[in-house]
Amino acid sequence: MTIGTYTTRRAAGQLAAPLLLALAASACFVDGGPMGQDSTTGETDATTGEPGTTVGTTAGPTTDETSLTGATTEDATTGTGCPVGQEDCPCDALGSCEGELVCVADVCTATVPGGVCGDGEINDGEACDDGNEIDGDGCNSCELGGALLWQRTKGGSAGDADFAWAVAVDSTGNVYVAGHEVTLTQGINAWIGKYSPDGELAWDDSIDAGIMGDEYAFAVTVDENDNPVFAGIEPDSDGHTAGWLRAHDTSTGAPLWGMKRPADLDVEVSFEDLVVDRDTGDVYVVGGLYDLQTFEPDALVLRFDPVGDAIVWERVLSANVMRPELATGVVLASNGDVIACGYFPNADNINDRDAWAVRIAPDQSEVWSQTFGSTNFDTGKDCALTPGGTLFFTSTQSLADPDEDPGSILGHVIYRVNPNTGVLNNSPILTELADAHGIAAGSDDTLALAGDVPVEGMGLDIWLRKYDALNNSLWTVTHNAMTGDSFDQAVSVAIDPDGNVIAAGGLGLINGGVDIWVGKFSP
Repeated sequence: MTIGTYTTRRAAGQLAAPLLLALAASACFVDGGPMGQDSTTGETDATTGEPGTTVGTTAGPTTDETSLTGATTEDATTGTGCPVGQEDCPCDALGSCEGELVCVADVCTATVPGGVCGDGEINDGEACDDGNEIDGDGCNSCELGGALLWQRTKGGSAGDADFAWAVAVDSTGNVYVAGHEVTLTQGINAWIGKYSPDGELAWDDSIDAGIMGDEYAFAVTVDENDNPVFAGIEPDSDGHTAGWLRAHDTSTGAPLWGMKRPADLDVEVSFEDLVVDRDTGDVYVVGGLYDLQTFEPDALVLRFDPVGDAIVWERVLSANVMRPELATGVVLASNGDVIACGYFPNADNINDRDAWAVRIAPDQSEVWSQTFGSTNFDTGKDCALTPGGTLFFTSTQSLADPDEDPGSILGHVIYRVNPNTGVLNNSPILTELADAHGIAAGSDDTLALAGDVPVEGMGLDIWLRKYDALNNSLWTVTHNAMTGDSFDQAVSVAIDPDGNVIAAGGLGLINGGVDIWVGKFSP
């Protein structure tokens, strides 16, 4: 969507997809597989700079450092007379057993013909066997992590471009999606919905402002009561674009409260992402303002109090040059500070762009502001803060503005930042051709990324990756649900309480349309 001459970050990601043909034609990627299938790789050490790719191959098993052959002493027992490490007795502390015995369900068992899951050998019917019973490490009960558990689509008439812009999960694994749909009588409406952990649609809503123009839902999060809060844009009474927030009851989908940051004759508004402070109930939303008089697009950070129905404060951040600044992602620090990420012009060359992050205290005072970049364009897309206290954010690297020239995209980079100082902890994790639009942190410090990768010929495949707490790649998946050269994209990702990865975006259709898509993948 364009505000003035300023393309919003999320809309640009979708509208630019057909222009990636130039990039796809020069790439060496292979289609991610036939209809309804995924390709998955196993564990990769991120420090090698050679992450696994998914090119229609079957992955090898993941590994860990636990020995399967360590012997126990003869007098080691469980206190019940059953010697540790012997047949039908408990395994030792390292998960090992004596001789040819294998540890299965914490009990030493004789090797059986064909092997068993957990013996460290890949047997018939096993996709992997890493010799442990730990799920979420890339091999779950001898099934590879990243397996598609379910996917759901929603679409309108042939040729319509419906899309899911954001996804979030609550404390019990319910899934909330924000997007838009094309309607027959109202044009483009914002669309929001809730899915159960099993993928059943609990409720949904198509939101129309009642004013000529289009509505979009760009972001979603959950509050302290697991009620979803959505953010997006809609037309204002004067025809310009305004930002909006809406909270809905998790059980029924009924609206709880709403707000609008209106436009005026001089300024249009874009809301790109949001987070709820669960201690105060206040909502922080980020995006951009476009000044129609000076043609100056600036980054926006806003604090809203739902109880008082009032904007507490609003910060506009600008480099004061005729180049776009935009806040595209937001997280909340443990002390209540808000950290926004996005992009700013390069300080030395306004025709270049750097990834950017800023930390702001609850009283709106600025704690720090930093840019991160290279000799290329760096367009910050999304950020995540792990429970362990590291800020990660993903940035598209390109030779030119990726919104204007998608064929210039080189890939993505993940910055690791100290959230207290804004200083890089160490070098970025990796750079590769896949473009990552969304990033999320799990409760165990794992990370998940969602994006797209060009395929041979024409089109895009959905691209997903999960990292362990040490930032080593656990698995990578490319997903293509359609035959032919379709454009399939994931732009947002979340990790549920069980470590499953949920992504949202769009599936390109053979008839030229796009359907809303949400998929759930194993840990």
